[in-house]
Amino acid sequence: MKITFKKEFGSLIPYSLEDKEKLDKMKDGAVYEVDIKNLNIRSIQQNKLIHVFCGNVASSLNDSGLYLNDVIKYETVWSMQKVKDLIYRPIMEQLCEKKSTTLLEKNELNNIFDSMYKALGSKGIEIK
Repeated sequence: MKITFKKEFGSLIPYSLEDKEKLDKMKDGAVYEVDIKNLNIRSIQQNKLIHVFCGNVASSLNDSGLYLNDVIKYETVWSMQKVKDLIYRPIMEQLCEKKSTTLLEKNELNNIFDSMYKALGSKGIEIK
């Protein structure tokens, strides 16, 4: 079972109602092993931001009349996932030398976003 917590005032608090419900189902007195991951990786909110940002880029590319075939060789409209896979990830891999957004440190997101803004801006694409 996976439960996400946030730390507030020295205590671990379930991150969502779903996480709280999972925690409530655990037996008092039982011993649980916890695996703490790198605390400097991007947060869940930052992950949501990646998706919102890539969705906004997709809308802007579509509004600009640009199709995927302007980048690759078939015609289809942009989606958040296509932006993430075809634009965001290659920039992330080059700048941060990481293959997954789950490995990003919090301070690396702005560098990726800035690079995307500059690259798309140089093509006359304005992100909303």
